[in-house]
Amino acid sequence: MFKFSNLDVLTRKAGSKLKKILMSLAIVVVAASHSYAGLVQTFGVGANSTAQGEAVVAHADDPFAVYYNPAGLTLVKKKVLTTGVMVYDARVEVTDFSITSSHPAAEGIDFNSGPADFESNGDLVFNPNFGFAMPFNEKLSFGIAAYAPYGLHIEWDSDYTKNPGALYAWESKYVREAITPGLGYQVSDNLSVGFSVSLGRSISDAGKTYPANPATGSPITKLKLESEDSFNYSFNVGVMYRPIDAISLGLTYRSRTDADFKGDVIANGTKISTVTMDYDHPECIQAGARYFVNNDLSVEFDMLWTRWSILEEQVEKSPIAPGGEFRHNRDWSDEIQYKIGVQWQATDSLVLRSGYVYDPTPVPDETFDFGWPDTDRNVFNVGFGWAVNERWAIDGVVQHVRSTSVRKINGNSTELNHVYGGLVNAASGGSIPEDMVAVSLGDEGILWGYGFNVSYNF
Repeated sequence: MFKFSNLDVLTRKAGSKLKKILMSLAIVVVAASHSYAGLVQTFGVGANSTAQGEAVVAHADDPFAVYYNPAGLTLVKKKVLTTGVMVYDARVEVTDFSITSSHPAAEGIDFNSGPADFESNGDLVFNPNFGFAMPFNEKLSFGIAAYAPYGLHIEWDSDYTKNPGALYAWESKYVREAITPGLGYQVSDNLSVGFSVSLGRSISDAGKTYPANPATGSPITKLKLESEDSFNYSFNVGVMYRPIDAISLGLTYRSRTDADFKGDVIANGTKISTVTMDYDHPECIQAGARYFVNNDLSVEFDMLWTRWSILEEQVEKSPIAPGGEFRHNRDWSDEIQYKIGVQWQATDSLVLRSGYVYDPTPVPDETFDFGWPDTDRNVFNVGFGWAVNERWAIDGVVQHVRSTSVRKINGNSTELNHVYGGLVNAASGGSIPEDMVAVSLGDEGILWGYGFNVSYNF
């Protein structure tokens, strides 16, 4: 008989000058912008919008309107420059991790090695932003902003004896950094339209544990797949309509971004191969309505639909991979976020804000894995705006994100079952079939975020 207390046994067997200027500015401003360990989207751009739960599409009134709704640039009545940062303290906790098999040959065998509970590394993440907006005249306004519209970065302990999840993945990074110029045009007193173009680059890194080093034949190797799409683009189209003084309506379409990644496979600090991947950023539509209770108090409700279903598979092509590619099923589903934001002008110089978001995961149980350990989430925000004087203003926000409940994976992730089933099958000499191995666990994400923006009005 054999025993699985030592995982080594398992692994042993198993363009233009303008473009350059714009891109350089984007890279300088958002070089550190690798957002929370979750799906590929922000939890807010700028402290103002973040504090309102991003429920601002019907009243986006600062430079980050180029992202939320470029029609909102017409609400900016004088030149304004803003810069700020969000700081995230996030972790993913995995509990009750276990590998089991109902096959008769597995009777009395302990498949589990390492702790049953483990969590991602809790390093702070910094996500800076920058924006500028100004009116050209009574009808036309301009804005430009640099930010990270999409971002995921999660790291785990790569030692599989301390973190058995590392046998699947120990790092995932998927980030887009962009600079977005845009225009807003006021068609009439109650109707505005806007358009912006996001020029960006995307980064994708993956840390994997490989059964054997193809260069040396050693029994286990930590592989790092580092790739980048050096330039891509998307666009945002928005409309804002105020039928009566008490109500404002907003609608924004953000287009799909084609991302073609190219890079290297690194083992022990040395390049051993190349890797390519075609993996896009999805399009989305955000609609909202804001009700102005009075001159000081407003409430907005938004819905954000994202076409996650474009991400059916994640295929990393590399000569060292089995069959020439690392292939992972995704089969994500389209989902709708629900957002509500409140803003209250408490005094002449102080604005108080709050917001809530319900964010359902598009990741089904069948394709759940340690590269995308996503859950349904509640997002809570509180913040303020302080007009220090006629020129300077400060906005701040505190954010808390938590899974709605611990997500339970009870042997129904085909992704995890395939990987760990393959290891068990190899270690058993083929006596335990891969399809009779099941992985179970609990998964929960927790985040605290802190942000501020400093703005100067010319």
